[in-house]
Amino acid sequence: MASNAPSKFKKNTKKKIIFKHDQHSSVGSSMLSNFYKQAEFCDISVLAGINGVSIQAHRIVLCAYSEYFLEILQSTKHSSTLQYQVQIKEIEASTLKPIIEFMYFGSIELSFETVADLLKAASFLKIEPLIKGCCSFVEKNIDYRNSLSWYQLACDFTLPRLKENILTHICNNFDTISKHKQLTMLTENQFEQLLESIKMATTKNFLAEEAFLAIVAWINYDQPNREHLVPQLLSKVSFENLTLEFIMKNRKIVCRNIESYELVCSWLQWHLSPETRPERNTTKQKHDRLTIVQNCKLVNFRIFDIKTYDSNLKLWSIERTLSPVTDYEISSTILCDNKLLAATNIHFTHILECIDLQTCKKSLIQSQSNKVILQMAFLKGYLCVLFFLRSFEVSLELYSFSRRQWENKVLPFLPTMFCKLVTNDEMLYLLDFTVGSLGLYNIFLNQWRLENIRKEALINFGLAVDERFLYILGGKLEEEIIDKVKCYNLSDNSWSTLASLPQAREQFNAVICENKILTSDGFYVDEYNIDNDTWETFSSLKTRKKGGVKIISWETNP
Repeated sequence: MASNAPSKFKKNTKKKIIFKHDQHSSVGSSMLSNFYKQAEFCDISVLAGINGVSIQAHRIVLCAYSEYFLEILQSTKHSSTLQYQVQIKEIEASTLKPIIEFMYFGSIELSFETVADLLKAASFLKIEPLIKGCCSFVEKNIDYRNSLSWYQLACDFTLPRLKENILTHICNNFDTISKHKQLTMLTENQFEQLLESIKMATTKNFLAEEAFLAIVAWINYDQPNREHLVPQLLSKVSFENLTLEFIMKNRKIVCRNIESYELVCSWLQWHLSPETRPERNTTKQKHDRLTIVQNCKLVNFRIFDIKTYDSNLKLWSIERTLSPVTDYEISSTILCDNKLLAATNIHFTHILECIDLQTCKKSLIQSQSNKVILQMAFLKGYLCVLFFLRSFEVSLELYSFSRRQWENKVLPFLPTMFCKLVTNDEMLYLLDFTVGSLGLYNIFLNQWRLENIRKEALINFGLAVDERFLYILGGKLEEEIIDKVKCYNLSDNSWSTLASLPQAREQFNAVICENKILTSDGFYVDEYNIDNDTWETFSSLKTRKKGGVKIISWETNP
């Protein structure tokens, strides 16, 4: 058949394109939503609850969101022209209707009153997006009053991630949660799993003691049916962390049969005869431990939390809670040799105090007017302090803990209040982008080396150093908070750009160990892998309130 098209359209007849409708998915979704509202073209009736309340819907939508409906409808042999009918007695209409609407409209209201029923129903129907949404809501609202209820629900519906996060919360707050009556209502399996987590997290006497007393309370709640479980449950207690006095005081309440009696006797022998203790396996599993200092304002007083994070157990634990000498805002903290040093700036007066973490004894190192503390760092037995003077100059002073003396160091350039101080095992580094200078101080030779760098208006950046490189992270550049990360090679004075921070950030500190850099914004800890040039947010801080966070150390096999 001859073409009647004008000759000008006969050129390039072999050229083809694919036209894409940008609003295709939104139009289809909108049309299905309207069909649902108007009950048009519905091909399935879902009967909810025991009373069989009917909810009209479309099979294609239910199958797209729910594996349960997909399995049910794929297994049926009915003709596609027939109206399907599925009864779900396990879910009431008041819960099922909002879930079906979620499949059409993509949103659902979550509250303390509804989230438990919605999570149960979503687990039953196998709706992954809704399960994740409900779990996220629960994780953000866990507290000591509801954590056991959520733990039971996570166990019942096999939600491993939610269960792990709840167990972490319970372990960190077990001294309070262990006194709840709801603990005694856990099943045998749930209670055993909880004790296992507590045992793994036990680093202090009080946590092991609370686990012991929780076993007693759980047994007494249903003594006839639970008493035979005493030896099995006691084996979950970290008895090495129980004191001899505690065991002697409480031994009678658990010695209810020969097995538990023999177990408690072995505990006593372990404490009374150290020479008889069996040799432990010296092969250690690799543990990474992060230590931070967090200062928080609680009502009318200020406290410090010394916290550690175990990367294997994925648990935070509070090592110490301390109150400083002053109640004013803490500007800088540093931890070394079991001593916490805290600096407070009040106008142009500073207070530098020391808290011994073993004795909790507080002492004043220095209180002086006309200068404030900008930064602190440790270097070979010296406390290095960067001061900002009333004369708008910057000075560096070193404090010797052995001699208890201060020594003023002449700086190789005139830094501003925006300079940064960092140390490694041998050197002190003073960096100021606003004047384009980097000073390197060798404490053994007592001499400086000055290097010129590119001058730019970068301030409030994070700074970390190892033997070869200086890492500059984020900061504020000409009124813009940035996420860029730069690396300065100390041997050839060259610069390179690394992977950006997970988010733009300023006024934070960083710590480096082996091939990792860690930073914190007050709520999350981010880890940078130097070998892979990648960032990962690996832990959230379960904090009372947002406060200043100082990352202190990152230890391997502590």
